[in-house]
Amino acid sequence: MSKVKKFFQNKMFRLIGLSSIIALPLLFGTIFMSSQSWTLGGEKTLLMWFEHFCNDNQTNQNEWEDSLLLIDVHDDKTLVTLYDEDSLKYGTEIAVNHAHLYRLLQDLHKADNYRYIVLDVFLDDEISQSDDSALYQLITSMPRIVVARSSQPLADSCLYSKAGTAQYSTTLWENDFVKYTYIINEQRSMPLFMYEELTGRRIEQKGTFLCEEGNLVQRNVILTYNIVWNNRLSDRRLYSDMLCEEDPDASTIQPSKSDGKYVLIGDFKSDIHNTFLGEMPGAIINFNAYCSLLNGHHRISLWYLFNLYVVFVLLVFLTIHRIKFSRIVMWFGYPAILSALCLMTYIRYHQVYDVLSITLLFYLLEKIVYIWECRESICQWIRENRFTMWFKKKC
Repeated sequence: MSKVKKFFQNKMFRLIGLSSIIALPLLFGTIFMSSQSWTLGGEKTLLMWFEHFCNDNQTNQNEWEDSLLLIDVHDDKTLVTLYDEDSLKYGTEIAVNHAHLYRLLQDLHKADNYRYIVLDVFLDDEISQSDDSALYQLITSMPRIVVARSSQPLADSCLYSKAGTAQYSTTLWENDFVKYTYIINEQRSMPLFMYEELTGRRIEQKGTFLCEEGNLVQRNVILTYNIVWNNRLSDRRLYSDMLCEEDPDASTIQPSKSDGKYVLIGDFKSDIHNTFLGEMPGAIINFNAYCSLLNGHHRISLWYLFNLYVVFVLLVFLTIHRIKFSRIVMWFGYPAILSALCLMTYIRYHQVYDVLSITLLFYLLEKIVYIWECRESICQWIRENRFTMWFKKKC
């Protein structure tokens, strides 16, 4: 019994216990920072380095490219008259030609050999063209299709069953796409709509957490960009205005072109956004978000949390113990150690955390430990200067 008591009274054991307790809020802080849709910029820098370090996916890139059919609607626009709620004309706007869009979707629907259609075109209630009801009914009847939804109401209530949000958000600190939030105001995004329909999986709210078949998931997904927008991919797109210029009775797209393909319909010229790998069209970003979901990058691995916690406990222990070995380890510095850990977790679990913020927390802990070790001299200085401080206050 005395040996057990001595073991629990051992200084080393108490330090390990204290380190385990201190590491918990550091771990929770890391999870909280990683779960936010915004980033402080450190994640973007790390991802740029990691992507170059792990850039051996050229074959994977080509395979994804071969599964895509890109249809550009940038030049296929028409002038639309805008009306207010009282049916009074108040302006005009350039919008995608719905008649041509109807022909494209009709031919794809007849072939019915596509894998999925991503219609990255807003069908808001402000835009009204002739025979729109036929287009909306066609979209509703088609399988494996998702339509872009903005903050504006959709033109027809039947479209809501096929719509996913496409609201891109950036922040004051970060204007490049690093993460993609796939649930905004309890509304599913286009990539999530597509992911759930093709895989049969469902992400549900369980209290304050999101779960997918019993697994914890984050509210956003790190974009690892299986598809990188380049000249080769740009040259492979088809133009909807050219496809619909031919005989109205002829098929716009040969069935062989859409066989087993993801059909991305969107504006590939003006709908451009910054990413840490360069500029990309919104339709490509949406598809990359789908690929990241498909690869499980949104899931929180318990092994990832465990490995992170063990390393944090070790770093806290070395910080508060201050033996010779800990000084050797600390010589490398927190940024180098945490960056190396982040690289390993990225390779293994595709998870990235903000090294800068966690490093600052460890430096803060180091300063607290230093002040605690100097507390006697600080207390003595206060006692010695108490009268002087009191005298100055009176004067």
